[in-house]
Amino acid sequence: MMPGLLRAWGGALLVLLAGIAVMIRLTPRVVAGASMPMTDQALRIHLPWFVTSAVMVVAAGALRGRSSPARRSLLATLPVPGLAVLTGTLIGVAGATSALPALLYLGDGVLGIAAGLLVIGLFARREEALAYPYPG
Repeated sequence: MMPGLLRAWGGALLVLLAGIAVMIRLTPRVVAGASMPMTDQALRIHLPWFVTSAVMVVAAGALRGRSSPARRSLLATLPVPGLAVLTGTLIGVAGATSALPALLYLGDGVLGIAAGLLVIGLFARREEALAYPYPG
């Protein structure tokens, strides 16, 4: 159980670090007092954060042990992405001029986690269908 948890958490952490590196590279330097256009914010900050959150969950789900029950699967899959979303939201609150950007960071992260869980569920359902083919 423990090696599977550590492998899943480590994989999610590596995806988080890679995602942060990409987001830092994409984020333009803004002069103090100037605002970034909403399109730039969406494409350079919010979309990469959403994708990073989703890929963290998928990576953790792929690296966890296959024979683990659902409760352990969530324990392997959600802690690192959940903490990353909370931390990202708190950092967003510290650097935000209003509550809206912080809520957007939180929303991006939560929707990314939900999308990652959806992808894991779709792959699990596909594997189950392949294991038990329709007899007719």
